[in-house]
Amino acid sequence: NLTGAELQRANLTGAKLQNAVLEGALYDNATGWPEDFDPKPNGAINWEELSEQERVEWEEKYHPEWR
Repeated sequence: NLTGAELQRANLTGAKLQNAVLEGALYDNATGWPEDFDPKPNGAINWEELSEQERVEWEEKYHPEWR
């Protein structure tokens, strides 16, 4: 379960993510995914595509202890 995980710059190219729960997991353009794996339909969010307000909302939902 990777719900709310921070995966920016992570190298997941060898990971088996077929049944992974990625709801709200953050990634960026440097995150390496397994070949033919699309993180968005699995619930992951590209941090670089979020507005400042969306980033605040993400933190409040997945990591309220940071606020």
